[in-house]
Amino acid sequence: MSTGYVEQTTALIGRVEGQKLLPHAIRLLSSGEPVALEQLAQAAGWSVENVEAALAAQTSAERDDERRLVGLALTLRPTTHRVTVDGRILYAWCATDTLMLPVILGRPVRVDSTCPQTGQA
Repeated sequence: MSTGYVEQTTALIGRVEGQKLLPHAIRLLSSGEPVALEQLAQAAGWSVENVEAALAAQTSAERDDERRLVGLALTLRPTTHRVTVDGRILYAWCATDTLMLPVILGRPVRVDSTCPQTGQA
């Protein structure tokens, strides 16, 4: 992997709205339950208002009908990238997201992805 690729990727991630919430959101979502904004705010050391603003700016953030977080890279909604954490089946937005999960969670993660070309695992 070239240094240029790493630098480009790091720069891109640095521009993602709410990216500092990401590890906290992933850790909380790994429980398999929707995350109340108060929980996320407490974990991140942010105000609920700042969490709400960051999630609103991150148009991909998934929320349920009660406005709880259900997806931010790691999601409770089924995708083609199934992730098993501590026996719980969760999902990831993309195959690349699955690579950071063990690092953020600090524990093993099993990933089962479906190839978009062949439809095979």
